[in-house]
Amino acid sequence: MARTKNNCITYGTSGKLGNLLFTSDGNMRSKPNTSNRVWSPLQIVQQNRFASAKEYARMAISDPELNAFYAAKARRKHGLGAWHLAISDYCHPPKISSAYFQNFKGKPGDEVRIMAFDDFQLTEVRVSFAHATGIFEEGSAQLINFGTDWLYRMKSSVVCSPGLTVTIQARGLPGNVTAVTLEWPFDCRNEILFSPDPGRGAGKRREKSQLRER
Repeated sequence: MARTKNNCITYGTSGKLGNLLFTSDGNMRSKPNTSNRVWSPLQIVQQNRFASAKEYARMAISDPELNAFYAAKARRKHGLGAWHLAISDYCHPPKISSAYFQNFKGKPGDEVRIMAFDDFQLTEVRVSFAHATGIFEEGSAQLINFGTDWLYRMKSSVVCSPGLTVTIQARGLPGNVTAVTLEWPFDCRNEILFSPDPGRGAGKRREKSQLRER
């Protein structure tokens, strides 16, 4: 497959021209022939996901407020624009890293502190309490610190007994929702960790099994 690198003439150009593909970093390569390729089920899922991401990006750049939001972020990303960041936002759901119930006893005013974050912006962190009969209290947590710390205060009483579940949901701008659920009994004295923060750049590592069944 023909490829050129560090081409000052095409640098910043991206897209397709005939049988050639251009990337914004100056690379030029021939278009691969995929007409006879058989896609695995996981690859089809990934393709559909990316197609949905592009639909979201089209909507985002046509919305003045969203386009301005992503364009402002893109100014700090060399070679990327609002379109690319909107796609990235869609493909990377929010993260919920921990919750702290501060001696939670199920009384009105008891607090749940949550650490949740997104690569771009969270629009809501929601907490719901349920028994086997269904949800009996839910509401939105309030942002309290630096865009990652959220606080929810109980409005009513709840019986802390087996069968009680607490669900925390974090929603991003594209509508992606990440949820974690705890079942009673859980430790109300210490911070409850859901998953460690992989750190900046870790999301670029991708196992082959995520795309292709082996």
